[in-house]
Amino acid sequence: MDHPTLESGEGLRLHAPAIKGAVARTGPTFRASISIPVIQDLDLFITDRRIIVRAELFLGLFEADYVAWFPETAHPPEADSLTAAYLTPDGPMGPHLTLVARTGRPSLLRGPELKLALYLPNAAAAANALPPDLLK
Repeated sequence: MDHPTLESGEGLRLHAPAIKGAVARTGPTFRASISIPVIQDLDLFITDRRIIVRAELFLGLFEADYVAWFPETAHPPEADSLTAAYLTPDGPMGPHLTLVARTGRPSLLRGPELKLALYLPNAAAAANALPPDLLK
């Protein structure tokens, strides 16, 4: 999977490939997705300013990114901002990292808060790459 384009001076802390699955909850909506090789891959990128979850369909034919910024970084007011992260070492699909973000653009289908659970084998390393004040 291609790395996302980073801003000038932005450094990559961690690339966590092969997310097994993701579950997102916000407002009235609930979404779940799993990685299926060749059909859909999910990767997590943690930089010194933000997290990027990249979904790639059909070997890169389609790509979509979810971006949430760390609270202390300058970002657009309508962008998502991380408020907390939780590490769960044992879950039904293995270890997972739950990211909690606040949005600047809530709507009827999206509440003001998003909870995104990422099931990945190196969840502990991903949690350690986040700013320590976000971990709860």
